[in-house]
Amino acid sequence: MRNVSIDYIILMIVYAVSLIGLWLVPGEKKRRAQAAYLFFGMPMWILGLTVVEAGWIEYPVRDFRVASQTSFVFEYLAFPTVSVYFNLYYPQHRSRWIQCLYYTGFASGLTLPEYFIEKYTQLIEYKGWAWYWSFISITLTLWLSRRFYEWFFRLKGKT
Repeated sequence: MRNVSIDYIILMIVYAVSLIGLWLVPGEKKRRAQAAYLFFGMPMWILGLTVVEAGWIEYPVRDFRVASQTSFVFEYLAFPTVSVYFNLYYPQHRSRWIQCLYYTGFASGLTLPEYFIEKYTQLIEYKGWAWYWSFISITLTLWLSRRFYEWFFRLKGKT
């Protein structure tokens, strides 16, 4: 049996890093950050509930155990916080190649820790899931978040 107290320490670290990350958003970008954060929560909520209800992923150690079988901290705090920074610093006027690397870097930066968390803790267990599904779903939700962000702030075609 793995050490559950380490799992809770990891949860607290993710809470702290996410909240500090939100607090550090520059004042002039807070409105854009709020839009990115709130929008990203919607597809993550749908995706998170879908994979849990389908039995593909389980969260044996989680916060709010009675309220939901998903991981609140990862799906409603950490991932949306990452989406904020993804959108705020997106290389809008760089080449498609750089933009693809940006997507790949963010998706990898979320998938790699998830892989190790799944392997060495009880915070997440893949049942009918694999790391590459996380990579694909994260990439798609970041893409969807970016499309919304560009639409909401009318960024398409601006120099």
